[in-house]
Amino acid sequence: MGLNINATKLLLRLRSDGFEFGKVLTLGRQRLNLPKADLQRNLKRFGYDADARELKKKNNGYCEPFLELLGAAQVDSMDVSDYEKATLLHDLNEPIADPYKGTYNTVIDSGTLEHVFNFPVAIKNCMELIQPGGHYIGITPCNNFFGHGFYQFSPELYYRVFSKENGFEVEHMYFFLDDPATSYYAVKDPAEVRERVILNNAFPAFLFVVAKKLSTQPVFRITPQQSDYENIIWKKEKMSKKLEKYVPKPLRKLPRPLKKVAEAFSILRNQVGTGDSRFFKKIF
Repeated sequence: MGLNINATKLLLRLRSDGFEFGKVLTLGRQRLNLPKADLQRNLKRFGYDADARELKKKNNGYCEPFLELLGAAQVDSMDVSDYEKATLLHDLNEPIADPYKGTYNTVIDSGTLEHVFNFPVAIKNCMELIQPGGHYIGITPCNNFFGHGFYQFSPELYYRVFSKENGFEVEHMYFFLDDPATSYYAVKDPAEVRERVILNNAFPAFLFVVAKKLSTQPVFRITPQQSDYENIIWKKEKMSKKLEKYVPKPLRKLPRPLKKVAEAFSILRNQVGTGDSRFFKKIF
């Protein structure tokens, strides 16, 4: 995917909030995939007077100069081939070697992991590459990217992966559209709200995930489980089997034909479609 208008905006915002990138590894060598004018507007919005034309020209349009502008001390890249002259050659389907573990402050996935078949190994690699106190940043497809890669990812997955048991905690989880005019919504943890955080919408959408490494733990020593199933199997909590539980409350009392029409209208009209406003909070 590279860094597009929304990815650059989110990274600029993160930096404006005091985020320290330190030594960075990107998964794949990522290009600045946005027009110069859009990059210039994003830079200006966050107080940078750098020339977007020069940033895109430098390094043949790859993202290293942009990340260095945001304070990255070093920017490496990892890929399976040397086609784009990545710094490190490694197949993320395979475990990384011990010398690489704990060598980066920030690992950025801006459109790679959905193309890696062995996702559990790949995400574990990312987690092990990061030093305690460092961060994982993911900008990843979550809806309406059918056929784009092997996978589309849910908030539940990242909340369960970046858990305290694995030495991490999620600091930010945003939902947004693949659209320059998108709004950004903070997404609740299903385990916290004790419900599935789901939606149907009509447009390609992404998650922006920022997770901090608290300590070095054996990753996936305990296999992550979807939170509501974990409650059923181990905690013996009662879960409603009615699909209606996941229908927004204002629609529940409508006759079924009208309910279907209302849902379709909501999907087409709203950015978060049928997403429950309790779980998707607009932040900017």
